[in-house]
Amino acid sequence: MRRSTANVLLQTAALCLSVCAAASARAQSGKTAQSGLAPEAAARLAAMKAALAANPKDINTRTKLIVAYLGEFKDPAEAARLVTPDLNEDLRKFVPLAARPVDKLDERACMELASWYAEQAGKAPPASQVILFARAKACCERFLTLHAAGDATRLKVSMLLDEIIKKAPDLGPPPRTLALDLGRGVKIPLVLAPAGKFLIGSPKNEKGHQPYEGPQHEVTIARPFYIGACEVTQEQYAAVTGTNPSKGRARQKPVEMVSWNAAIEFCRKASAKTNRTFRLPTEAEWEYACRAGSKTRFFFGDDEKDLKNYAWYDGNRSGIHPVAQRKPNSWGLYDTHGNVSEWCAAEGQYEIYTLSKSFDPRRAGYVYRIMRGGCWHEPAANCRSASRAITSPDRGNDDTGFRVVVDVPEPVLP
Repeated sequence: MRRSTANVLLQTAALCLSVCAAASARAQSGKTAQSGLAPEAAARLAAMKAALAANPKDINTRTKLIVAYLGEFKDPAEAARLVTPDLNEDLRKFVPLAARPVDKLDERACMELASWYAEQAGKAPPASQVILFARAKACCERFLTLHAAGDATRLKVSMLLDEIIKKAPDLGPPPRTLALDLGRGVKIPLVLAPAGKFLIGSPKNEKGHQPYEGPQHEVTIARPFYIGACEVTQEQYAAVTGTNPSKGRARQKPVEMVSWNAAIEFCRKASAKTNRTFRLPTEAEWEYACRAGSKTRFFFGDDEKDLKNYAWYDGNRSGIHPVAQRKPNSWGLYDTHGNVSEWCAAEGQYEIYTLSKSFDPRRAGYVYRIMRGGCWHEPAANCRSASRAITSPDRGNDDTGFRVVVDVPEPVLP
C-alpha cells in the first residue's frame, strides 16, 4: 500500500494501529541459584553442595560456596544462610550485609562492602568475578549518591569505582559507536542512542502536521540502544541473507523491495551470526534517534529549503542514492529523512491508538505496519521527524527499506 492510501486509512481511523503489545519482558537475571542454570554451572553447584554436606565443618568449602552464591549463582540470601560462627570476621560481617538491597545500605556499609566485594572478585573464579565487581560497583554508586561532600572519602570511593571499571570493562558505559561483522568482510556501523525523554509526534501548528501524529506526548527511553548509522545496505543484506531483492542494484544503496517480514528475518539471521540482538526500532526509538534531541520539523530545523543538504526527497531526487551521501544528524545518523522509508517494529507508541468503528486494520487478515522517514520521491512534509505511513507487512516496494537496532547488553545485575 502506498503512502497516499495509507494516510487516508490513518486519518479515517484517527490512527488505528495499536500494533501488538510491547516485546515480551526479558527474564530477570536475579533468579534463585537453583533455576535457569546451564548444565555445567548446575554441576558445579551440585558438587560444592555435596562436598559441604559431606563435611559441614570444612571452612574452605563453605567459603567457596558462599562466594559462588554471591557471584555466579546470584543468590546473596542463600550465601547468608551458610554463614556460621567459625567463619572469619569479614565473612560474618559482610555476607549478611550482601543479602540486603543496596538501596537500603547506609554510607559506611556501602563503602566497606564495595571494598570487600572488589577484594573477593580479585580472588574469585572467572564465573563469579564480573558479578562481584558489579556488586562492588553498585555499592560505590550508592555511596556516591548518599555522600555529597567533596572530601577525601568520596575521592577514595570514586577511585575505587574507576579501578573496578578498569578491571571489568563490561561494567563501564557502552562505547559510543560499534561495528559488527556480518560475514564476508562486511560490517554494519551502529551509533549509541542514550536513554532519555522526548516529545513524540508533532504539534498541531507544525507545517505538514497530520492528526495521526498526535497528541504529542512525552516518551521515556529507559535504556540506551544501538541504531544503524545508515539504512541497511544491499551489501549488508546479502551478507546476512544471501539474497538481494532490490530493483536498483548497488552495494552501498539501501536494500529495497524488502517487506516487513523480510526485515524481521534479516534481524533474526543477523542475531544468530553476531550473537547480538538485532531488531527493528520501535516508533518511539526511531523518532527519538531521528530527532537526536531536536524539537523541530526536521532534525536540523524547520526550514525545508535546507532539506536538500540532509536528505534525498522529491526536491533533489533522481532515485535511491547510496547511504551517507547527505549530512547526518547530531548523533551521526544518516538518511533518517528521505532516501527510503524505514520499517518500524510492531509496537505502536501513540496514546491515541484506538480503533474506529468504521475501520479495522486487521480485517481480511491484514495487520498494517508503520514506516518512518519518507522516501526519495516524496515531498518534504512526508520526510519530517514525526511523519508516519503504513503498509502491510508482506509488501515490499522500491522506496522501502529499514535500519536496525541492536540491544545494548543487559547490565550485570548484582
